[in-house]
Order: sequence, then structure tokens, then C-alpha cells
Amino acid sequence: MVEHAVNWIVERAIGLIVSMLDMFSTSFLRVLAVDLTVFRNIFPIINTTYVIFLTTAVTLIILGLMWGIFKNFWIPAGFEAEDPIKLTIAFPLFIDTYSAMSKATL
Repeated sequence: MVEHAVNWIVERAIGLIVSMLDMFSTSFLRVLAVDLTVFRNIFPIINTTYVIFLTTAVTLIILGLMWGIFKNFWIPAGFEAEDPIKLTIAFPLFIDTYSAMSKATL
């Protein structure tokens, strides 16, 4: 009996918290609207963070390419590696994706 009462109280409390979070997020999104200029004015660090993330992504892509190519030196020791020609062909595809993302406006 007590267990059911506690479960009911917990369910009601969780329902109240979820409703409050939904109300907060909905009102926050309404304030920002769809226009991202308001968002950029409220949070000016977004542009800098966006550039940092894209630069990090390209750096990781280049490091992955270099790692894949240098792994081929260890094939005689029993390591597995991808074909460096395939890696080199795939590399421009990732960089093209990066350039398309960097041209997109935030």
C-alpha cells in the first residue's frame, strides 16, 4: 500500500518536472524563434565554436589519412591496413564535405 503511494508521488513529481522542462524549452525556442541572428546575438561565442569544431574535424580527417597511410609500413610485421590508393581517393570526399559545411551559414 505504501509502495503504491510512493510510486504515485514519484510519477506525479516526474510528470511535473517533465512538464516544466517542456514549458521552459518551448518558451526558450519561441524567444529565439527561427531566425538565427537573434541566437548569434545572444550567444556570440557560437561562431567561434563553429570554426573550432570544423577545424578540429579537418585535422582529425587529415590525421586519419596519415595514420592509414603510415600503417602500411607495418604490413610486413603482421598488421592489417587499407589500400593507400583507396584512402587517398576517399580523402577528397571528406574534405569536400567539410568545405560544404563551412560554406553553410550558421
